[in-house]
Parts: sequence; C-alpha cells; structure tokens
Amino acid sequence: LIIRQLSSKSGIILKNGSKGKGLVAAEVKSPWTEQRDPNGSALTYYWNTKTNEATPLGSPRPQHWLQVNDENNSSLSYWWNPETNETTALGAPRPPLYPQIHRQTPIFKISQPTTLASSMKTYFVLGIGLSFGITFVRFLIGG
Repeated sequence: LIIRQLSSKSGIILKNGSKGKGLVAAEVKSPWTEQRDPNGSALTYYWNTKTNEATPLGSPRPQHWLQVNDENNSSLSYWWNPETNETTALGAPRPPLYPQIHRQTPIFKISQPTTLASSMKTYFVLGIGLSFGITFVRFLIGG
C-alpha cells in the first residue's frame, strides 16, 4: 500500500480545520459496531451501519476503508484507512476487510495414519527396517 498525505480537496476533515496540504486527517469513527449473537451464544459479530454489511460470528473487527476522490480532479478514486493512514493506488479496488495473514507452508507434510490397518502396516515396515539396521551395525562392529 502507498502512504499518501491527505489534502483539503479530498473531502476529509483535517485536524484544526486547516486547509493546507500534508496534514493528517482527524479521527474518523469506524462504522463497524460490535453486536451480540441474537441466538444467545457468547460470540459477537460486527455490523457496518453505513453499508449494512455483517461479519461472521466470532470474526475480528474489520478494517475501515474510506473511498476518497483524487485531489487532482481525475475521475479516479483511492481507498484510505484512517486508523493506519494507509492508502491504495489510484483506481485500486477496495482492500479486503481483514489484513492478509501470511502463513508459511511446511516443507514436509506430516501425515497421520488414517486406519488401524494403515497404522499397523507403517509400524511393521518400520520394525523390519530397524531390525535390518541393527543387524548391519552388529555386522560392522563384528558382534
């Protein structure tokens, strides 16, 4: 994401009511409000009072993105997150509601035996391999 300073032309209220360029925007209240599960569970969800969107039960609070028109009078707009002061490139689509979590893929997949027969086969082969290994080591040592 691109960091961009907002100006008075962007339509966002600036701190101290100033109209100069390069000022940081005043605090903008997020439209996401926490709601209790109507079915009575202890879980909560978030509801957007402006767009009527709702998150699944147990979800974290979504990020708040505002669409801002380009201050250079182009027909493009960009998205601004008032909490982090991050902006997108001009013409970019609305960012996801939740930040991207980068998960590292494991190099080796550890698979678990699915049935008793599969488990027995695995340990039988392991036992034969160990017995051959021990026999080979004894042969090398001379025992």
